Amino acid sequence: MDGFEEISGTQALRELFGYFFTAMPDYAAEITRVVIGRDLVVLEYVITATLAAPFPIGDETGTPTGTPMRFEAVDLLRHADGVFTRKDTYVDGFAMRKGLGL
Repeated sequence: MDGFEEISGTQALRELFGYFFTAMPDYAAEITRVVIGRDLVVLEYVITATLAAPFPIGDETGTPTGTPMRFEAVDLLRHADGVFTRKDTYVDGFAMRKGLGL
C-alpha cells in the first residue's frame, strides 16, 4: 500500500497491525470468499472502519472525519510446510481514499 514500506518478521507485522487498529479502532472485516491452493490462500473481504487518527496514503494523509468508510480488499497468503511465508494485501484504493476524505 502506498505510504507503507514492505515489512518482514512477526514483530514488525504486530506493530503494523497495531497502528491500523489504533487508527481505526472499530475496524471490522467480513470475509466474502476464500480460495485455498497448494501453496496459496486467497482471502477476499470487505473492511468497515472509522478513522480515529491521521492515516498516511502516499504523499497525503487522511484525517479523522467521524464518517464510517467501507472498502474491499484481497490478501494473498503464501505458505510452505504449514507456515505462512508471505502476505500481500491489495485494497480498493479509490474507495479507501474516498473514505479517508482524500
